[in-house]
Amino acid sequence: MITYVTRTGGDRLDGQVRWESDDPFGDAVSVGYNRVEGSVGRPLPIAANLSFFLSATLQGQLSRYRSRDAATVPTYSPFGVDTVVEFSAGSAVQSVMLPRFVQW
Repeated sequence: MITYVTRTGGDRLDGQVRWESDDPFGDAVSVGYNRVEGSVGRPLPIAANLSFFLSATLQGQLSRYRSRDAATVPTYSPFGVDTVVEFSAGSAVQSVMLPRFVQW
C-alpha cells in the first residue's frame, strides 16, 4: 500500500499519535492486531515560508484471521510428559518421552 500525505508543518509545533488494537476487548477471533501512527510538523526557523512535516506508521498482527467459529474449536497445548517408551536398538536401550496435551 502506498499513501501520499500532503500536509504542511503549520505555524507552530504540532503533532498527534493514534493507536488501534483489538487486544483490550479481544475474544477468540482476535488476531493481535496493533497499529501506531504518529506525526509532527513545525515551521523551520531558517526561512520564513519553510516548514516540515514527518509521519510514521507501525502495524502488525500476531496471527492470521480465524473464522467466527474458531472459539468452538478446541486448542491443545503440550503439558508435561504423558508416557515414556523404551525400545532396544541392538544392545542399547533408548527412551522416548511422549508429551501430554491438554485442552486450553
